[in-house]
Amino acid sequence: MQPMLQRVLGMDGAFMKTPKHGNTMVILVGRNGNNENVVLAVALCPSEDENNCLWFLRNCERAGILLVGIPLFMDRGKGGIAAGTTMGLQLRFCTRHIIGNMKSKFKSQFGMELESCVWAIQAAESEDEFTSRLDALAVANTDIAQYVRDIPAGQWALHTAIADMKLYGWRTTNFVESENNQALSARHMNPFDFFSALHGKVHANKAQPLNCV
Repeated sequence: MQPMLQRVLGMDGAFMKTPKHGNTMVILVGRNGNNENVVLAVALCPSEDENNCLWFLRNCERAGILLVGIPLFMDRGKGGIAAGTTMGLQLRFCTRHIIGNMKSKFKSQFGMELESCVWAIQAAESEDEFTSRLDALAVANTDIAQYVRDIPAGQWALHTAIADMKLYGWRTTNFVESENNQALSARHMNPFDFFSALHGKVHANKAQPLNCV
């Protein structure tokens, strides 16, 4: 389905803006060789729970989109994680969302200096470097360091991917979330007009066929 694209994907959801249709838009985005987004699939779901995310991803596979073995960036929503885990996908968590969650949890304890530490931990290129930077964070705040330790390293830390997985410099879901903004006007439409508008956008950009699932 995506032989000409980089081996990286992103999945995200955004609320629709229509009062009569309380749905969530879920999208799957790839990247081409020019570092441009390619929207591969879009769906409207009642919510981003496990069942809906699983339904979305399975329909992406049925449409011919290769998911297994390709890093799939997402936030740490429980529904997406559960669905991706069930399907055996290579999940990669958005570092920016991790930091956002830490700001909410630890509030004033988590200042700019500790935020910089977390970015540095994620960017460590070896396990030893990762551990060393995490130990340094523990000196500053043991609770925050433990929070980071509890996140599976294989799902966000750079050193776990260096040997056998290209991430193309990505460590956030920014490239996916930019499509949420691009679709903002369509998200104010009813479902029929919403999908028509997205089809028009994709064809205008001469991208791959859009899968509406």
